[in-house]
Amino acid sequence: MNIKQTLLENGIEIKDIGDYLATYCPFCNKVSSGHSIATFNIDPITGNGHCSACKENFEWQEISDKLELEAVKTIEKKEKTKKVKKYEEEDENEEFLKSLEEADPIIDVSKFKPLSNKELVEILSITIKHDNENKLATFFGMLSAYAGDAQLNISYNAPSSTGKSFIPLELSKLFPKKDLIKLGGCSPKSFFHEQGEFNKEKNERMVDLSSKILIFLDMPHNQLLTGLRPLFSHDQKEIHFKIADPHEKGGIKTKTVILRGFPAVVFCTAGLKINDQEATRFLLLSPSMEQEKIKDGVSLALKKEMNITAYENSLKENEGRNLLIERIQAIKNENIKDIRLCSEELIRERFFKDKEFLQPRYQRDIKRITSMIKSIAILNLWWRDKNGSTITANEQDVNDAFDLWDKLCTSQTLNLPPFVLQLFELVIKPLWQKKEGTGEDIGISRKEISQQHNEIYHRLLDTAQFSNSILPMLESAGLLLQERDPKQKQRMLFYPVVENTNGNAEKVVDKLEDF
Repeated sequence: MNIKQTLLENGIEIKDIGDYLATYCPFCNKVSSGHSIATFNIDPITGNGHCSACKENFEWQEISDKLELEAVKTIEKKEKTKKVKKYEEEDENEEFLKSLEEADPIIDVSKFKPLSNKELVEILSITIKHDNENKLATFFGMLSAYAGDAQLNISYNAPSSTGKSFIPLELSKLFPKKDLIKLGGCSPKSFFHEQGEFNKEKNERMVDLSSKILIFLDMPHNQLLTGLRPLFSHDQKEIHFKIADPHEKGGIKTKTVILRGFPAVVFCTAGLKINDQEATRFLLLSPSMEQEKIKDGVSLALKKEMNITAYENSLKENEGRNLLIERIQAIKNENIKDIRLCSEELIRERFFKDKEFLQPRYQRDIKRITSMIKSIAILNLWWRDKNGSTITANEQDVNDAFDLWDKLCTSQTLNLPPFVLQLFELVIKPLWQKKEGTGEDIGISRKEISQQHNEIYHRLLDTAQFSNSILPMLESAGLLLQERDPKQKQRMLFYPVVENTNGNAEKVVDKLEDF
């Protein structure tokens, strides 16, 4: 008789969570909303257990006496030795040991209720002021790690000191730590060498990224992005890479790296220029820089710095935030394998609405939208039709996803980070409109753009970034042309692209869907 059989035969309700057997703690018996919470994790080999609620550790004999179990036959010494050996082999990696000890707790889902996007925004606004569309899109992108194969890739592109990594880092605090991989930087080969388990016999390294949230806090090397394109495109479940690895004796040998599963990926970078190959694989976002947001952000930072302990305690005591953290854990525990869509016609109708001309990139855009639908559906999976490990998104999920997409799609259509498009709309377009119809040459000089930028953003324009990144992107998107000034040959003038040249000329950006 083993420990699992003993518990079952004595009528103890248990659930396999990772390497542990989870049940209700017989010592603290934590209760929430009138229901006991399964917070007690028992090692099926040694029988020892620990409680994530009361933080106490107990020997098997203590547990057996407390539960009044029948006597258990001695566990084979071979099994114990095997378990201890596994731990000893991994003792150099403290994080690995910690992940083994922290089993996923069973969550009482009866405490949850349907959660709307508006209610979700209110909870996220506790630590992230404004940026509602950005924080919703990023949250659902990270939640997509648990949505079968519907993972989203997100790229934050904005100048330095605008808070591009703040939103992902704050949201990551809501998710299980063991599912997060945060990288401050990464060379092309180090990602493959550091991650995963190496099989010496097959000369293979297996990197399992299933249900992982991969956050790059700074743009990795371009060669790494190039190498990971098949992963971002979700081409297949397992992707094989052949890499050259320096041999310990001074030679070079080839090693196989296998990437398994699809992670939810978030990139944060101050580099605005994006390769078209990457732009079509990512949802492009930029944090807003409006004055009200900055003011509220400063107030929140000041409140935190005045008394960090009090601030963190207020977060721990916030019921809505705590329920969201538990909700995410419960979603992961459900292990949803597939999410079906309710109505092909409804999605088709919403997607093609107001689109006169179609672009090849729409074939990838529709995948992003369906991934967003599935992520929204999994947030409320207990109120969706469910068949085993499969749930079905409803019409509300579809409409919520399109409502969010409609606020983000303009920059996606043009392959532009929102910051670049906003600069075009708030700086370049007003300058052109002021000159239009005055009889003057409506070309805009670099000096005028710099002055207007300073008036709008109250910061100097990075001329090198404008020349090397922003200007080429606007030209590539077809929104801006540049020509030499006929009066001063040494300078260039910029012209927004128009549909016609009469007094009521309209910019193409005003009809982006037809562009």
